[in-house]
Amino acid sequence: MDCDFYFVGEAQTLRRSPANKSAYYESYATIFLVSARTGRLILWERPSVERNTPEEAEKALLLILSTAETPQRYVSAMRLAQDNERAERITAVENGAQIIEVMSDDDSETNQDVRAPRRIAA
Repeated sequence: MDCDFYFVGEAQTLRRSPANKSAYYESYATIFLVSARTGRLILWERPSVERNTPEEAEKALLLILSTAETPQRYVSAMRLAQDNERAERITAVENGAQIIEVMSDDDSETNQDVRAPRRIAA
């Protein structure tokens, strides 16, 4: 992907009609920050606002997303993830961790959750 991190998400504005109060509009954004190296979820958030009209709800959500704290929160999460991933790589190299685990053909208790690929007869 030629990047260290990427964002995935969605945003919607929905009309809500609760039984205990009058109808309103909810605008939300679901945001996932993912490490491209490991595939780990680094950060997720779901800012949400409720207003009387869809336009007001969307405008309020955009105000939240455009604050100075929002990009700073993402940058901080990315820096922390980079530091943690770097430390994991250094530890793996220093400890000589196996990159690929060797499979065995025995049916012992230790290998119940893992099995070798099926062999197809030629």
